[in-house]
Amino acid sequence: MNNLAYQLDTFEYEGKEYPLLNRKNANFIEAVIRLDSRYSSEERDDPSNTSVSQCCKRLKKDEGHYEGNLLSLITIIDKTNATHLEACENGRREMTEIVFNHAGNITALESALREPLKVGNKLNTNHLFFKMLEPLERKMNESEKANNKKEQKRINLSFTSKFFSYSSRYLLHPETEKSLAFLGSSPKDIEDSNGIMKEYLPTIKGLEYPRYDRIVSEVLNIYVKHYLQLDYPQMRYSTQGIMGAKEYFSMYVDNYMCDILAIQERLKEEGEFLSLSEIDHIIWYSQK
Repeated sequence: MNNLAYQLDTFEYEGKEYPLLNRKNANFIEAVIRLDSRYSSEERDDPSNTSVSQCCKRLKKDEGHYEGNLLSLITIIDKTNATHLEACENGRREMTEIVFNHAGNITALESALREPLKVGNKLNTNHLFFKMLEPLERKMNESEKANNKKEQKRINLSFTSKFFSYSSRYLLHPETEKSLAFLGSSPKDIEDSNGIMKEYLPTIKGLEYPRYDRIVSEVLNIYVKHYLQLDYPQMRYSTQGIMGAKEYFSMYVDNYMCDILAIQERLKEEGEFLSLSEIDHIIWYSQK
């Protein structure tokens, strides 16, 4: 391990350095993110009315305006993560309707966030996550309209995974979130953090969803090889060449999510306790 405070610990793969998934690197990357204005409203418990955390608080407390608050939450997640729902015709409004029709109040939404993505060995196609992968009509530019180009559909996997990630993080574990970034690297440290262990461990066990991201997907196989000693192709985590909501859902659940959770479990065996968010940040931010 490199003991220099501001130099990431790394491993080498095919002549290139990649940051290790450890507590030192997580603390450094989380600190960098908190100093980066592009992520401040997303990652802090921001007092502004436009932060994700504040949208979730209003969603939870103001049942009388549930649908409007849901639209606000979807809008801020889409904006801060550049997931481009507005590439679809009325994308944010349509996504709000999908969520509202499946989970029409906060109790139903919290229940949906806790629902398993698989039942036995079968994908749970009644899950809200799957419903949110419904292809939405993509906006066409003037040239495409003039040439009578056939309408195209867009599946919003990146947005859906981030909606689940942030919603579960702030709705199911609102107090835990404040302490995740700088928790210690052992159960004893976690238990000593104001009794946070009870709240943190359910998050580790699956109520937190990995955010699907193209940059992470392009190097995830390298981390799988390093931590799990499994040799998978990069395309295992790619949306290229797959069609339809079920195929996207299967790739996310059986490949992307499964392998990230397996890495997280291996880290725990090695005494490194990182949230899925921290794993995502180390891989993503260091590649930018």
